Amino acid sequence: MTDLARKLGPRSGQRVCLLDAPLEAATLIDEAALPDVAFTKALAGVQRGERFDAILFWPIRRAGLVERFADLRSRIESDGAIGVVIPKKPFARDRGLDFDWDDLQQATLQTDLVDNKTASSSEKEYGIGFVIRRIARGRQQT
Repeated sequence: MTDLARKLGPRSGQRVCLLDAPLEAATLIDEAALPDVAFTKALAGVQRGERFDAILFWPIRRAGLVERFADLRSRIESDGAIGVVIPKKPFARDRGLDFDWDDLQQATLQTDLVDNKTASSSEKEYGIGFVIRRIARGRQQT
């Protein structure tokens, strides 16, 4: 997981939110001790309008994905990213996932997000980086 956090982009000086991270993943990221990265572990208590450089998100349910991504899009800087961590297909059922890659991509495309990076973190998980489309970066949603 530490490699995944690095591969999906948090860099020194950035604000990063870990959203719905399983305990094991949050612990591994904490132990990675990325220099000068300010991690927040929930959106509760974060002022509307405050933006993150990156959000690492572990979704499980298809229901509400479009709305969730629209909200997350409004919470990243225009050049920020959302890293989505999901289990690889053979392990998806064990984690309780009720969607697949196509569902995920369709949800993000409805919110001006586009995938730009994929990184394997382990034999069981991988992450997909999503960014705001270039032509939409000036239209920050609130």
